[in-house]
Order: sequence, then structure tokens, then C-alpha cells
Amino acid sequence: MDAMGWIDPDGEFVDICQGLKQRHKREKIRVKSAASDFRLQSGRVPSGQAKAIVIP
Repeated sequence: MDAMGWIDPDGEFVDICQGLKQRHKREKIRVKSAASDFRLQSGRVPSGQAKAIVIP
């Protein structure tokens, strides 16, 4: 069983109400999420440079 098989990472975003209706029909969905675009991709290394200093 694929626990994430209900997700369509390339589909159009749907709100939770529409998503529940589509899931009731056993369709894959891509729900709107607050913190990311919900593509479930691995993390990426930040670009640029970091600088650390000691604060007295």
C-alpha cells in the first residue's frame, strides 16, 4: 500500500472541500498547503554564503 499514492504532485491545487469530494471519487489530488507547494521533493541546499559572528 502506498501511503502517499493519493497525491498528484503535478496536479492543480484544490482546496480541502474540493479535495475531499475528489478523494471520495478515488481521484488523486494536490491540496493547497501553508508551508510549501506540496511537491514532496527532497530538500535543496541553500544558495549563497552564510556568515557567522560571535556576539559579545
